[in-house]
Amino acid sequence: MSGILFFAIASLAILIPAWFVASRAFRHQFLSAALLYLCLVLVQMTLIELMLGISNILNLWGILVGAIISGMVLIFAAFRWVASAKLQSGEAHIQPSLEPSINSKGWVFLFLAIALFAIPLSRPLAELLQQIHWVHPLSWDVVSYHLPNVLDYIQTGSFWTIQGFFNQYPAGNEILQIWSFLPFKLDTLLGVTTAILGLGILLVSTLLLRNLLPELSAFEWGICTVFLWAICLLIPPFQDILFDFGRNDITLAFWELVALWTLQQACSKIAHSEKWWLWSGVSLGMAVGTKPIGIFYLVGFIALLLTKVIPAPDRSHPIRSKLFGILPFIFVPSVFLAGFWYIRNLIKLGTLSDKELTTAAAALSIFRSLLNPNFYQLNFPFFFFALSLGMTLFATGLWVRNLPEVSLNFKLLTGFSWIVNIALILTPSGAGYWAGDTPIFLIQIRYGIAMVPTTVLLMLGILNQAWQTFKIRHADFQHRSTTFLAELHQPPRSYSTLRLLGYFNFIGLFLLVSQIATYQPPVGLPGFDSVLFASNVKPSEIYHWVQKNLHHTVIYSVGLRPYGLYGFPFSNQVIYRLGSVDWTYQEGLKTIRDFQPQFIAISRDPFSTTVPKDLAFLFNQPKAFEVVFQDSLAAVFRITKEGKSFGK
Repeated sequence: MSGILFFAIASLAILIPAWFVASRAFRHQFLSAALLYLCLVLVQMTLIELMLGISNILNLWGILVGAIISGMVLIFAAFRWVASAKLQSGEAHIQPSLEPSINSKGWVFLFLAIALFAIPLSRPLAELLQQIHWVHPLSWDVVSYHLPNVLDYIQTGSFWTIQGFFNQYPAGNEILQIWSFLPFKLDTLLGVTTAILGLGILLVSTLLLRNLLPELSAFEWGICTVFLWAICLLIPPFQDILFDFGRNDITLAFWELVALWTLQQACSKIAHSEKWWLWSGVSLGMAVGTKPIGIFYLVGFIALLLTKVIPAPDRSHPIRSKLFGILPFIFVPSVFLAGFWYIRNLIKLGTLSDKELTTAAAALSIFRSLLNPNFYQLNFPFFFFALSLGMTLFATGLWVRNLPEVSLNFKLLTGFSWIVNIALILTPSGAGYWAGDTPIFLIQIRYGIAMVPTTVLLMLGILNQAWQTFKIRHADFQHRSTTFLAELHQPPRSYSTLRLLGYFNFIGLFLLVSQIATYQPPVGLPGFDSVLFASNVKPSEIYHWVQKNLHHTVIYSVGLRPYGLYGFPFSNQVIYRLGSVDWTYQEGLKTIRDFQPQFIAISRDPFSTTVPKDLAFLFNQPKAFEVVFQDSLAAVFRITKEGKSFGK
């Protein structure tokens, strides 16, 4: 069976049940149904691959069988839920009240607003579409360890593999890439995955906006949604994260925002709130299983849960009822979904994470850099971080004053904003990054990218309070605006989310088939062919040469970006170290003994551009290490029988 057939059957096996369940759960609420649909698909993919990777059977047949079983379980659970609801309420569903909709005149005004905002966004969106099609990873992290770790898991068929850089971290976004990488043996859908997660962030942000401003008319809400999307897309760190294919930050932000929305829903539902708490717990578990930073959010949500902001199930025993009635719904799924990665590290490494990496990164946290004058550089990330803190403080002031217009959802959004900011302050490397041994101070907003829509939502919430106050004080203006808005609406209409989600499925399927049919793998490693971290160096042909000449072999890589050495269809195995400045000949012999590579690919150090001192040992022994490729930046040596004997 071909890879594309495996992919199609496995994907349909999880998509169709998720489509059915989401449409049944939200029969007349399309945005909520779309979010549940996306969450169900992502959770199924994660659980299937986790179970297979833990069992050392991460392969095509495993994914296919796992997808079929998962889809059947989901359908069975959905029918049980419908039956339970029928017994409790006397009917299968409690129909929500239909909301007013916008008429044709209102849509004209709304499309004019979209067109106005689309002008400054046209170029980046066009570049994004082009980038999704060609899929050239632009991030140093992605080609250095994110994608190589994906390929190591695929080649070994196990998540117990710990051999690459940062491989001791959880595999969040990496798991999503495995779904298409394994059958296609290409990075065909790398850009599509990132685009879907980006749209997911905007989708859940839109739902948060509706919770935040429930008093707005449909047209006003539409205008605010256009403003929310446009501002987010215009903010450089948010644009960057959409182009950083393969990073975990966008996945983390999506699940954090979903956890906030489900928290708001749980606090406002009288009946069946446990389902919302469970959804929130699953979202937090997915976040913690994506990056260790997610632990900050889990702790933050638990702290928020114990405050007076969130109502207790039992008012006579608030703390006890929260601890035993709500906390298990959050904590248990979080540990279940994320716990494996940390247990694996304890078993294999004897520690939760690599202390050497953590120590170096912690030195560049915002918290530890506050007294460093180099931290205070006037650039956009610094200004936006200051803006986010300022908006959070201002919103907290409104909350403390206990104004009647400050809703529970506004308070929860403010609390979440504190969690995002504190998490970024405590996150290792939050203040910048290391370029070799040199610290570069540039606040990494991407580690807390949920800060972007959260800050915009706080701004809209504060502006709305000012707007409502203005209308109350100017009765004549309020009358005219109400009359104008009434002309843009029509009576409520019923619609089926099953049909609407079906249309979007069809559009997505068309785009997916188009991408698969036209995609060509990159030649070399575009953006990193220079080998060096600086991009103004003459490109090297080493990646192109390896992809053309080496197949089904083991390569020992020193200094290079390993993703470019696996080849397509990812047939090579790569054992790598990222820097070469301190590489030693003895280290090379140990690697030859441990992994039995057939080739050594080595380059100048990517940061200092210096040549490893011990490289001369390889050139001086041509009978043991035969030069098969060489240019001014890198070289490839074939290890002969004599060379292999050195490692024994």
